[in-house]
Parts: sequence; C-alpha cells; structure tokens
Amino acid sequence: MIRNTEVKIEDISKCNASAYAEIKADLQVGKFEIKFQEQFNLGVQVFKKSRGTYIETTRSDDFTFGQLNKAAQEYNEQLSEDLSTEDDQEVDYFH
Repeated sequence: MIRNTEVKIEDISKCNASAYAEIKADLQVGKFEIKFQEQFNLGVQVFKKSRGTYIETTRSDDFTFGQLNKAAQEYNEQLSEDLSTEDDQEVDYFH
C-alpha cells in the first residue's frame, strides 16, 4: 500500500490526458477501481477502516460507497453501544 501523501497521481500516472476521479455515494467500489485503472493507468484497491485496521473491500466491490459508509457507521454505533454496556455491567469473577 502506498502511503505517501506528497505523491500526486499526475506524477506517477502514465496517462497523458487530463482526468479526474469523482467519488459519489451511488458509485460501486468495483466500478470505481476499474474506472481509475482506465483513466489513470494505475491499479487501485479500496480499503475500509475497521477498529484501526485497513481491510480490503474485495468482498464489497458490488457495494456503493454510500452503502459502505452506512455499514461502517452502523458498525461503529453498535460497537460503541456494546462497549458502553460492558462498562455498565458488574462482572462476578467468583462462582
């Protein structure tokens, strides 16, 4: 994974034409990856962040960016609820 925020696409793309990548909520992840390859001649893989770890979205290529964002929000809300519930419960370690 490339994590150099100083590198611009135009600096590494072999494509001579001016192009731009637009990400909209209704765009499917897989279609974005294909379009990016076609426009910039660069392969990309979209990752999602879960619990501080980046995970490939290969199983989510048919999802839209909006669906991924909604699923992530719901997951994070549920995780927060679960963690706060655990904090509220008394734990009996002796039986």
